[in-house]
Amino acid sequence: MDSLSTEISVTLTDEARNLAGQLSMEALYCLSTASEKYKEITRRQAALNSAVSFNADAANNLKIELADYVRKNICVINKNVFFDAAEQLKLIEPQFNEYALLYIIAHVIDLSSGKPKIKVNAGEIKTFLKTNFYKDKAEIVKAVLRLVKEDLLDFPVHIPEIKALEIKRSFKIIT
Repeated sequence: MDSLSTEISVTLTDEARNLAGQLSMEALYCLSTASEKYKEITRRQAALNSAVSFNADAANNLKIELADYVRKNICVINKNVFFDAAEQLKLIEPQFNEYALLYIIAHVIDLSSGKPKIKVNAGEIKTFLKTNFYKDKAEIVKAVLRLVKEDLLDFPVHIPEIKALEIKRSFKIIT
């Protein structure tokens, strides 16, 4: 997972640009494969790969189209939330590793609005798990529905309370 990881550095300032704090958040890159466009590209790629004769121009055009899709459909997910979910899922189904969970998440992240959203329903997850992992037990489907949630897209920033100081005497600021 290291090759898919990144650290997001955040600098907190007030409206006068005074530094209020700095923090970093761990994230994982995730490609959204939930769109019809992605399904259409992969169907065309499968058709090209199974063709009797190789069509270099079509293959090159599809490669460019796929690269463009990837550039526009990558988002980041919260690495800590992801690994917590991966551990819980592995307790229910030991064959599911982190890559399996990332594959599932990629299938349900929708970027069509320009902002990542998780769109998941029981029927679709059951079909996806059966098709891709040969797993469709209700317990696994329920676990995926419970673990694949909007928290994966949340990067909470906690700002400590700023307390006013009461100064009882005079002081001098030396500049």
